[in-house]
Amino acid sequence: MSPVDVANELRNNVELQEFVVSEKKKDEWQRITTSDFQRSLRILFLHRGDYMYELAQSVKLPDVDPADKDAGRRLGTWAVNTALTIYATASERNDFFLIHGVTGAWSLLQVCLLAIK
Repeated sequence: MSPVDVANELRNNVELQEFVVSEKKKDEWQRITTSDFQRSLRILFLHRGDYMYELAQSVKLPDVDPADKDAGRRLGTWAVNTALTIYATASERNDFFLIHGVTGAWSLLQVCLLAIK
């Protein structure tokens, strides 16, 4: 499964969406000063952690040979492209949490490129 497939799985799971919306209305979650996206993720990992773990495990990483000198660049590029795709297709626009994922992936790519030299 691609990371976009995982995002679509979460987006299309009506029962899960209804659960998160219901939980977010509770005082315990309303007191937390963070973005709605981060609040939703906290609820998912707290109450549906096994499901989230299964989804994470289902992500197909690119096939690379660890001995290949170019493996780090390929994995880093994949991470940047994946983060950009998730950010661009998210329903919440300009969410700091998501853009942080993009900048983090870009930083990882820079480290991977340094390791090649």
